Amino acid sequence: MPRSLRFTLLFTGFIPYAVKLPYMLNAWQTSPQDKYDWIFIFLFALLFPLVWTLTRKRHQVSQIDCHALFLLIPAVVMYIISWITQINAAQIFCGIAIAFAVFWLIYGGQNTYRMFPTFALLGLGVTSTTYWLNYYISSPHILPGLIFKAASALILILWLLSNYLWEKKVRSETILFAGAVCIVIIIIGLNGMTVNQQGTPVILNFEEVKKGTFIGRAKDVTKQDIRFFGNDSVIRRYYFVGTNKGIFVLAITCGQKVNSIHPASHCLRTSGWTIVSEKIKKMEINGKTFYIDEIITENNNNTFLMWVWYSNSSFSTGSFVYFRRMWNHSETWDTYQIMITLDNRNQSNIDSAQNQLQDFVQTFAIEN
Repeated sequence: MPRSLRFTLLFTGFIPYAVKLPYMLNAWQTSPQDKYDWIFIFLFALLFPLVWTLTRKRHQVSQIDCHALFLLIPAVVMYIISWITQINAAQIFCGIAIAFAVFWLIYGGQNTYRMFPTFALLGLGVTSTTYWLNYYISSPHILPGLIFKAASALILILWLLSNYLWEKKVRSETILFAGAVCIVIIIIGLNGMTVNQQGTPVILNFEEVKKGTFIGRAKDVTKQDIRFFGNDSVIRRYYFVGTNKGIFVLAITCGQKVNSIHPASHCLRTSGWTIVSEKIKKMEINGKTFYIDEIITENNNNTFLMWVWYSNSSFSTGSFVYFRRMWNHSETWDTYQIMITLDNRNQSNIDSAQNQLQDFVQTFAIEN
């Protein structure tokens, strides 16, 4: 294959990834979780051309390597699907996979193995990966995810240096087998870490804003709300006063663009709030099991206790990951965020706030 044609194909392979760069640039500027991800793209831009031009055996390629099609075809299909469903992180990952597969196709399996660590650096720069690392690490802070990414980048750079110094020979079949094993391990690991408890369906009815010991009023939905949760979702905000403190309510009936619904803690962090703790808790509502995501968060020297859950007509869950796994177009899903102030974080104060939120949910829940 002529050298000019190889460069043309390689450039074409990066186009699906490149079209997501404006989105990534906006995320670096607006999201505290993503603001350092540009470093990994910079490392790729620096190391990929440098190491590739120094690779002594890069010209030892006589024909295309069709083994790459086992990655290229699924990556293109998944890229199209993720584009239609507007799942940005999936589009970026698939864009990286397409670029990697095209490189493999035109430069062969051995060169692909030598340059793999640089493409993996691009993977570390995918938006929202810091958040999801911290989510699975169960850390309310950003730092653990950043440390994990930095350590991974260091390992990849050392691996790249090793490949450059020794230029080991690796068969394409070995790369395919290793990749398949890694995918299986990742899928098993993610399934194992996914909280999937199903509780009784809990849908709240706010047609009456005065009920039991609670009286409330509707609040205006802002343009920021619509931007956050999508213009095809039904967004409602309320403020209720009970026997003790006020309760802030955000109720959303999810539209067809489910990617507009984000984990509450992610939205809070993006807005500058501090997450003190977050955990899935088992509660009892009207004598039935009910799971919620309980978040203690701080903003402007104020502390709040928040309950978050997702429910359809069959069951509810406190896990955002499980909600996303189970969501489909044929079901109507509602998500709720109810929040109450905490004077301090001692256990008696938290217990009192929990009891008031539990009473609130039992008061407004539709009987099943």
